Amino acid sequence: MGIKKVFSGFRAFKNAVQPYTANSVTQVTFENDSTAPLGFDLVDEYNTGTSTFSPLRDGVYTIQASVAFTPTQPITSVGFNIEVIIVLNNTIVVADDNEIVPATFFGSGAASVSVDTSTILQLNAGDTVSVFFISTLSGTISQLPAATHFEAVRNPSSLVNNISMGSISTDQVLFNQQNIE
Repeated sequence: MGIKKVFSGFRAFKNAVQPYTANSVTQVTFENDSTAPLGFDLVDEYNTGTSTFSPLRDGVYTIQASVAFTPTQPITSVGFNIEVIIVLNNTIVVADDNEIVPATFFGSGAASVSVDTSTILQLNAGDTVSVFFISTLSGTISQLPAATHFEAVRNPSSLVNNISMGSISTDQVLFNQQNIE
C-alpha cells in the first residue's frame, strides 16, 4: 500500500506595517496569500481575515514563520529581545527568540532584525494555527514579504492521526506554561 498524495500548502506575507507595543503578545497578521510567487494557497486553507491556517485534512505538516521587526524607541546599550511563537488551537507549541539583540547592531540608524521558527506537527482537520510575536521594545512589524511570512505544507505520510491535544503531556507542548487566549 503506497502513500496517497494529497496536496496542501500555503505561503502568506504582510502587506502593511503592523504597529507593536512593547511586552505585548500580539498576533501577527499576514494579509496576502495570493500574489505569486511569494504567496499562494493551494486548497484555500489559509484565512487572510484571521491570519490563521486550518488544514482540511489530517496529516503531518511542516510549519514555518518569520517576523522582521524595527524598534521605534531608543535602544539602550543592553539591547532587547524578540520572539516568534507558533500557536496551535490557542496553545503555544514552539517559540524561538533572539535574546539580547545588541544595540551595536543598529548603529546610529533604525534597522530591522528578524526571528524565525519552524516545526513539524501532526494536525487534525479543522485545527487552527497562528503566529504571535513579542519584544521588549515597541516598534513595527515589517511588511517585507521575504522577511515576514507564514507558511505550511502537508508532508507525505502514512500516519493516521490518532492523537488529540488532550493526550499529549502539557510539559511537551507548553512553552513557559502559557496559553494564548
